[in-house]
Amino acid sequence: MKAFTKLALFVGLVSGATLVNAAGINNTGYYAGAKMGISAEHLFDQKDVNGNGMSNDNKGVGNAGLVFGYNFENQFSLPVRAELDYTFRANATSSHTNDAAETNDSRLGLQTLMVNGYYDIKTGTPFTPYVGAGIGYANVSLKNDMNGDNVQSNSNNFAWSVGTGVIYNVNERLDLDLGYKYLDAGKASAGNSQAKVTTHDVTLGVNYYF
Repeated sequence: MKAFTKLALFVGLVSGATLVNAAGINNTGYYAGAKMGISAEHLFDQKDVNGNGMSNDNKGVGNAGLVFGYNFENQFSLPVRAELDYTFRANATSSHTNDAAETNDSRLGLQTLMVNGYYDIKTGTPFTPYVGAGIGYANVSLKNDMNGDNVQSNSNNFAWSVGTGVIYNVNERLDLDLGYKYLDAGKASAGNSQAKVTTHDVTLGVNYYF
């Protein structure tokens, strides 16, 4: 809640400052932004430290990210955007007990660096729905522990995503962005253990145009 309060305060301060000078401003198309939200992570094809299969898990974790992009609308009259997006997700933890009453504790971390493309659907109002897709890099960390037997590793994977959302245009400098994204981050392996991970990300962000 504190993080969301800080984001809301930041939006209010920037909005108030930019509304004063909004008239007659034409932005360059370049923008930077920050976002935060919730990720529903799906962990599947999991194996414990002995290589034995485990059941799938769904975990909810927080996320936060930074973006830098370019909007082609002002300069080229094209309703498309290109964006570089870094997102960090908090660790997801799960615990499984096998038939021998041995408990395997897992911790999976995920951060991504993506290049995204968006198509904006103009409505003639301050609200702009959009669809998008992205490709990039996922760093997936996996740590498994069973009865003191510890394995951990980081995997660098190809990642892809598709998403949709809606932007609210506060003024020529400031946008609010409510977005949804499905992301496939590939597989993490540590010794004989492994896990594949996909996420459903919901974020609220603010973008400032230069």
